[in-house]
Amino acid sequence: IAESAASAAIVTLGITVGSWALEFVAAYRGGFLQQLAAYTPTAALRSFEQGLLRVSTATAMLAIGVAGFALAAIWLHTGRAWRFRLAGTVATGVVLAFLMFGANSSRASWDLSENRRNSFSLADEAALRQINQPLRMTVFLAPEDPRLADLEQNVLRKLRRVLPRMEVAYAAGSKTGLFESAADHYGEIWYEMGGQKIMERSTIDEVVLETIYRLAATNPPAHPDEKTFSGYPLAVRARGASLIFYGLWPLVIVVVWWIVRR
Repeated sequence: IAESAASAAIVTLGITVGSWALEFVAAYRGGFLQQLAAYTPTAALRSFEQGLLRVSTATAMLAIGVAGFALAAIWLHTGRAWRFRLAGTVATGVVLAFLMFGANSSRASWDLSENRRNSFSLADEAALRQINQPLRMTVFLAPEDPRLADLEQNVLRKLRRVLPRMEVAYAAGSKTGLFESAADHYGEIWYEMGGQKIMERSTIDEVVLETIYRLAATNPPAHPDEKTFSGYPLAVRARGASLIFYGLWPLVIVVVWWIVRR
C-alpha cells in the first residue's frame, strides 16, 4: 500500500503508538475500550512477561502474524489486479475474525512463573474447580480507583483461570469515583451464584474466596504448608567491599587526577 519503505515505517510506527494510546485511554475509561485494549501487542507481551501463557493470546498473536504475511504477499504482487487484492484482503480479514473469535472463547492457560503469581494456592484451585455453578460479579469501582487494579491483578485474573463460567460486570457510573455516593452503591462488589447474592467491599483475595465458598456452600480447603518461592538470595559475603569502595577506588581517582593535572 505504501509507496516506499519510509512510508511503511511511518504507518507501522503510527499503529504502534496508536496501540499505546488505546491502552492509556482504556486504563482510565474502562468499558469497551478496556476489552479492546486486551488485544494490543503490549497487553499480550505483558502477560508473557508475567509468566502466564494463554492459549487465546498465543493463538491470536499467531493468527495476526500469519494474516500480516498473507496480506503482504497479496499486495506486494504488483501484477495482480485490484479486484483480486481486495478480495484476498476481505477473505483474510474474515478468516482472521473467525480465528480471533474462536481464540477468545478459550480459557486454557498455564502459569509458568516461578512464584505462581498468576494462581491461587493448589488447595484453593482444586476447590474452585469443583464449583460448576456460574458466578456473576458486579463491581462498583471506577477505572481510576486503585482498588479495581488490585482486584484485577490479585483476584479476577486468577479466578478466570479456574472458573470458566464466570462473568464480571463493571457498573460504576463515573470514571474516577470522586462524585459517587452511597446511594450509587460505589465501592460494593456483589457476588451472585445459584440465586443468592452477597455484597462485600474488600478486594483482598482471602475475603473474595471466602465469599465464593459461602455462595457455593463449599467448605474452605485446608492450607497445608506449601513451599513458597524464596527467590535467589545472595548467600556469599562480599569480602573487602568496604576497602575497595572507601579506600582503593578514591585512591585511584586521586592518582588519575594527579596524572592528568601534571
